[in-house]
Amino acid sequence: MKNNILRSLVVLLILSLATFLGLNQVSAPDVLPADGPADQFSAERAVKHVEQIAKVPHPTGSKEAAEARDYLLGELKALGLDGQVQEADSARFTHGTVYSGHIQNVIGRLKGSADGGKAILIAAHYDSVPTAPGASDDGAAVGAMLETLRALKEGPQLKHDVIFLFTDGEEAGLLGANAFVKEHPWAKDVGLVLNFEARGYKGPAFMFETSDGNGWVMNEFTKAAEHPVANSMLYDMYKLLPNDTDLTVFKGAGMSGLNFAYAIGLNAYHNRIDTVETMDPESLQHHGSYMLSLTKHFGMLDSLDAAAGDRNQVYFNLFKHVLVDYSQTWVIPLTAVVTLLFLFVLITGLRSGVLRAGGLLKGLLGFLLAIVGTGGVAMGAWTLVNALQPDMNYNLVNDPDFFNVYAWGFALLSVAVFSGLYSWIRRWASAANLMGGSILLFWLLTLAVTFLLPGGSYLFTWPLFFSLIGWYLLIKSPDGEIKSIKDAVIQTLLAVPAVLLFAPLVYLVLVLVSLSLAGVVFALLAIMMGLLVPHVLSFLSGRTWRFPTAAVVTALLIFVISGFTLDISAQNPTYASVIYGKNDNTGKAVYATATPLDDPWLEQFLTDDPEVGPLSEVLHPLFKRDYRYAEAPDVKEEAPKLEVLSDTTSGDVRTLKVKIMSQRGAHGMSVTGQTEGQIIGGSVWGKTFESDGTPFILNYASAPEKGLELTLQIKPAGKVTLDVEDTTFGFPNVAGKSYSDSPDSIMAMKRVIINKKHEL
Repeated sequence: MKNNILRSLVVLLILSLATFLGLNQVSAPDVLPADGPADQFSAERAVKHVEQIAKVPHPTGSKEAAEARDYLLGELKALGLDGQVQEADSARFTHGTVYSGHIQNVIGRLKGSADGGKAILIAAHYDSVPTAPGASDDGAAVGAMLETLRALKEGPQLKHDVIFLFTDGEEAGLLGANAFVKEHPWAKDVGLVLNFEARGYKGPAFMFETSDGNGWVMNEFTKAAEHPVANSMLYDMYKLLPNDTDLTVFKGAGMSGLNFAYAIGLNAYHNRIDTVETMDPESLQHHGSYMLSLTKHFGMLDSLDAAAGDRNQVYFNLFKHVLVDYSQTWVIPLTAVVTLLFLFVLITGLRSGVLRAGGLLKGLLGFLLAIVGTGGVAMGAWTLVNALQPDMNYNLVNDPDFFNVYAWGFALLSVAVFSGLYSWIRRWASAANLMGGSILLFWLLTLAVTFLLPGGSYLFTWPLFFSLIGWYLLIKSPDGEIKSIKDAVIQTLLAVPAVLLFAPLVYLVLVLVSLSLAGVVFALLAIMMGLLVPHVLSFLSGRTWRFPTAAVVTALLIFVISGFTLDISAQNPTYASVIYGKNDNTGKAVYATATPLDDPWLEQFLTDDPEVGPLSEVLHPLFKRDYRYAEAPDVKEEAPKLEVLSDTTSGDVRTLKVKIMSQRGAHGMSVTGQTEGQIIGGSVWGKTFESDGTPFILNYASAPEKGLELTLQIKPAGKVTLDVEDTTFGFPNVAGKSYSDSPDSIMAMKRVIINKKHEL
């Protein structure tokens, strides 16, 4: 009995330490103070710039954006650069929508000592969304660029030029980057892009995207980055998603590059709490650490021509800020080695009689049951938590003060379910056969990932390699189980690579997809735990239910205590969006929300019994999702004005040119077009775009006095219906009505959308 307890403690201690080391990879460096060395990056110095840029929201076309532009020009001049403004109209078609607007990029160039070589482009956007000051998104990166420039000026001159590009209109559709690559003469000089973003307010800056053919770039990145946090598994997964940043445009123009972002704290993303006070200075320090170290390294190389390579790398963190990388050409050979080792151990076990086909099949079925059971219970637990605390859904998904606590609860619950199932499954076969069944499935997953997601092959190849050694030792041991403390130490050390690699990935995936997909995330955790079957069985020796019971009780305590102690407040606000929408053709107006929050502040707009349905009869026809809405008074807000400038037909193509102006000072307008034929293309202020037919969707961002000049090509020539809308933020005054302001515990996004339909 005493030996069992001591053995279990050894296993628990080693696995806990490995988990800590794995999760510790996902961390940012310490802040360098303002009085630190002048040639190094200091977040305390950089934050002074963020304070100036991110005082208030500053969307494209606003006077606040103009103030941010002027500040950047002044700082570039103070640092010895001749800053310039690239003013342009920009339009790009992507994901079924045309994004367009009038932008003002700010650009500076630090000259290198070599003539004629490629330049390094450092890019971040200085515009924000209309609803957030944008301290993290993307003021932190903008401030880091100015501090990096200052630090570079303190050191020796680089060989390569460094272009500092502060893009405008990123939030409106990557418009500034689009204008730079299409129109600016310096675009042809770029050899490597370093782009910086944020999707939260804290956490490490993760290098989450590269260009294809990243072999040389990643080799140099591994040498140069002082605090690297990156893995190629997440990059392969990211490529499958429809997410875009400015690097999307740069890569589309044939440029090579790296993309960085911190992403913990989604509750601040595009919300009023994206402020300097909320932003974690360690995240800012991490931005600057990358920016300065990589610029110095690449800037001193003889050439950047190898950046556009023809091979990709596998890369991952092994310990905190220790990055391993190797060519993807090694992926198949490594999988072949692991496969040969798997077959050797399998045949050895079968010949010795320790392994049996029936036992392996039972082990495989048991492992599948454990994966499905763990994921299913996690999904069910999330559904239950959501049902018991519906008003906290936003915080549970987005707020790390809620999210991190509940994540530990779900992790412990998953361990409890997995170990609880194996307390029953262990009766089916021996430990060696049960482990063999889980290794068989893990090997099949290794083969699949090798060919489908080669960048993620490391996650399966290396843990499987060491686990196969453990499986072999288990087969050769007299008892076929972990019995002695020596066996426990050896077997657990062989499991450490699995924990080191899976722990940070599970957490990062959970951050990216949230607890709403807890079933998927904790099924992934169960897959990793399949390599720990002997260790789980060692915990279950003696009193079988002691370990899973302890885990589930601890998880329930976390849920119960969190339910009573965590609450929505001014420090941890929830989110609500309310629309005042009006159709100018019919005069119908509504208040509407898609926020599933029951609160007196929302009820004053929606009444006690709101209708539920789409808003396509009030606003444009693509407002198809269900909203809760109630009739609203007509506040006499004017719809955008449309003027036909020309209308011609050539063959079967009709060319319609219109001018649209907001009558309410809106910075954003949208046009939705429908016709019996197709809208095949057009232009915005002369900048052409393609379209894939109908419905046609265009979003436009600009200073309100400029308006929108839009040309559409319709084939075959025929009538077209244009739904024109403009959007302002805040609510209009309603005569005879008094609405209360939202409480500090609610981040309220209030919009006025006025629609008018034109049959042309």
